[in-house]
Amino acid sequence: MGLALSSNRTMVDCNRRLCDMFGASRELLVGQSFQLLYPSADEYERTGARIAPF
Repeated sequence: MGLALSSNRTMVDCNRRLCDMFGASRELLVGQSFQLLYPSADEYERTGARIAPF
């Protein structure tokens, strides 16, 4: 199972399975916005608006 620890939609840490799922190294993912994993900026914004805390 791919897991990521995040803060403000930025990856703070992740496991090897998440890296394997996205074909990226941990060094590439940690510190990056989750936007990197979405197919488009629009999809990233729509998802964020849907799951944002109230």
